Amino acid sequence: MPEVLVPVESATPLAEPTASRPCAACGETLGGRYCHGCGERAVGPEDESLAAFLREQFQEVTSADGRLWRSVRALFVPGKLTEEYFAGRRSLYVRPVRLFLIVNVLFFLWVSVVGGRIFLGNPALYRGVEVFERPMAEAAAEAGVTDEAFDAAFAQRAQTLAPTLIAVFVPVYALLIALLLLGTRRPLVRHIVLATHTVAAFMVLFMSVTALLAAPVFAAVWVTDNVPYDLDDAVIVPTVLVAWSAYLVVGVRRVYRLPWWGAVLSGTTLATGGTLVALEAYRWTLLYTTLWTLDIPA
Repeated sequence: MPEVLVPVESATPLAEPTASRPCAACGETLGGRYCHGCGERAVGPEDESLAAFLREQFQEVTSADGRLWRSVRALFVPGKLTEEYFAGRRSLYVRPVRLFLIVNVLFFLWVSVVGGRIFLGNPALYRGVEVFERPMAEAAAEAGVTDEAFDAAFAQRAQTLAPTLIAVFVPVYALLIALLLLGTRRPLVRHIVLATHTVAAFMVLFMSVTALLAAPVFAAVWVTDNVPYDLDDAVIVPTVLVAWSAYLVVGVRRVYRLPWWGAVLSGTTLATGGTLVALEAYRWTLLYTTLWTLDIPA
């Protein structure tokens, strides 16, 4: 009689099938490699290797289909991100607040290198204006330090607070959009989302414009060691405002389906008067927050 082969039980138990395991994130039973409830991917021993970790991080950062890069690219198309958000295509892009925070970090790293004193709370922008200089002089007198020592401490503290306080732009823009487009009868949340996206776009536009302006400067320094002009606010801000006007005209037309005449009127008003109001609100907020939190060593 031929010998019957009987399977021998393995010394090491077989791995539990993926489909029978609960999701580690939400507890739903997995129906495959990815959870149908929350989208979390089931991990295995192979995911604990250094190569897998580096590959995952590299793909997350560099993938052309990544949400971050897709969102940044969409910022260059006026109104697109807001339109996509309310069309229900939210998972394709980074959510508004998170995108704002990411761009915010890059923006302040950039302006600290190439210029943009108005965003960094440079004391020189407050000196000579009585309503600003009076509280600064009182704070310096109370601390018992010279104006030079006070300004140095003020600049350092203001630069620390600036990235957080620029969020003031969002509610200011949202309020102005709501007032200008009151006749559209759109929910307030639409104005808030558009304001968040447009402020992020403003920072990206600012970085793009200054990068273009910086190119001839760096080329001249490399060739002649002479800087033909200074990248300060007198050059940057007017250039950005011109580009910003065109951006907002197209953006509000796209999001609110306005006729061209209404888009031009609303967009240019937001880009000029609205931006000046937002900058002034930011300036005051940065001044007094810096003064309230300033600690000057005796």
